[in-house]
Amino acid sequence: MHQTAPSNTNTERQSKEEHAERVSNFDSLPDDAFIRLKELLEFSVIPFSATTIWRKVRAGTFPHPEKISSNIIAWRCQNIREWLRNPSSYMAEP
Repeated sequence: MHQTAPSNTNTERQSKEEHAERVSNFDSLPDDAFIRLKELLEFSVIPFSATTIWRKVRAGTFPHPEKISSNIIAWRCQNIREWLRNPSSYMAEP
């Protein structure tokens, strides 16, 4: 007997809605807010893995995070938004 695979339409729709909600959460943050790596990845605003983000930080093609305390680093939302406007020509300030 031949069985067909279940449709992923509902799953795809839920995934798109969840992504839109996460992006809107990022969009609602003020420019001077800080966002940590975990949240940056969870919001799915940046289409990279943590490894790629750090590689881009070292290359100067992604904003540098700021040290908040001895164990906490985070990015300013304003810097991430600046990068998002034109990622291909972004160069971090030294």
